[in-house]
Amino acid sequence: MIDLTPHYTDEVLSLIHMNSEMITAKEIAPIVKMHPSVIIAKAKAGEWNVCRYVISGTRVKFFRIDFLKAGGWIQ
Repeated sequence: MIDLTPHYTDEVLSLIHMNSEMITAKEIAPIVKMHPSVIIAKAKAGEWNVCRYVISGTRVKFFRIDFLKAGGWIQ
């Protein structure tokens, strides 16, 4: 019999159980297998289309729920 139960990495589970609305590129990086600086650069260039984000000065914050929905981890 095939086990169809979804199995999530510890990083994804950590994001699911967080209470924060916003997350950093450092928290997204291990999930998408990219360096945080690359994620930030893509967002600043308008090339990050995985989830919504906010740029404030030199900082970039990503919407946690939007990211989890985009990845299909939550509905």
